[in-house]
Amino acid sequence: MAWFEDAASCDYFGVNLSPSLRAVGWLEKGKPFTSGPMDRRVYDKLEELQKGFLQARWRWVLRNFFYGYHHCGFCFWSNQAKGVTNLFIPGPGFIFVAPELILHYMDAHAYLPPPEFCQAVLACPPVPSTAYLEAVAANGGGVLLAPGN
Repeated sequence: MAWFEDAASCDYFGVNLSPSLRAVGWLEKGKPFTSGPMDRRVYDKLEELQKGFLQARWRWVLRNFFYGYHHCGFCFWSNQAKGVTNLFIPGPGFIFVAPELILHYMDAHAYLPPPEFCQAVLACPPVPSTAYLEAVAANGGGVLLAPGN
């Protein structure tokens, strides 16, 4: 998986989308990350958002970009967690994008996402909902919703 510093512009999905996206939770062995006690409310809400996204019939509308499985570089191979999807969380004027492994990183490796991301997660409308799509569009994510991108 690619590594991005938390809250940095994310060009993983293409340079044209990078101004709208801020990376969170793109961890890699050997790179520093913030650790600390998990905020259970944030973890539970992220888990709820991920389940909603996977169940959403319109998920094809949001460019989810499946580039193959990503494996946790911190776990031993036999127990290695893996993920394939990405979570798009509306932030203030942009979209946070996190790999689904963020839940594993928080739980197994004490990863502590930045406070502004945690606030955005807690404020995020349910997925699937019109309010979620409107929040994505209103915070710079219109390009993610546009057909043909």
